[in-house]
Amino acid sequence: MEWAKRTRGLIFRPDLGRSIDSLTAARGLRFQSRQQEAASELVLAVLLEREGLEAADLGRVEAVERTETDLALAIAAGRADVGLGIEASARQFQLEFTPMIVERFDLLVWRKAYFDPPFQKLIGFCASKPFERRAKELGGYDVGAFGAVHFNGP
Repeated sequence: MEWAKRTRGLIFRPDLGRSIDSLTAARGLRFQSRQQEAASELVLAVLLEREGLEAADLGRVEAVERTETDLALAIAAGRADVGLGIEASARQFQLEFTPMIVERFDLLVWRKAYFDPPFQKLIGFCASKPFERRAKELGGYDVGAFGAVHFNGP
């Protein structure tokens, strides 16, 4: 069942004096990466292929960041100019953001567990107005289809 959608895109400093609307536009800038195992690195590979670029076309800084927040902080602190991250982290540090992809997060639930009180409590919380408001405040999250069943296996 669907939990949320999240927007991932290019995070960049507002003082660059220009908009960064593609990876091609990020060439020549210091690009902040995440560790190789991060899902964002898989997304980056897809986006590079989509634009006909290779990883070597990005001016990657030597350090890699472990979290979305650390990536945005590195850009805000001036250690990098641009990186691929989530909108919520860009907002947290008042950085510019260009959306590139929407990721859907689903919860895999055993049918029997769906009806157990702890899971029902989680569903109640996630379907609540405070949860929806918080997602909106963070930015880049869409919980409007929470609970939609996308696969109901045997």
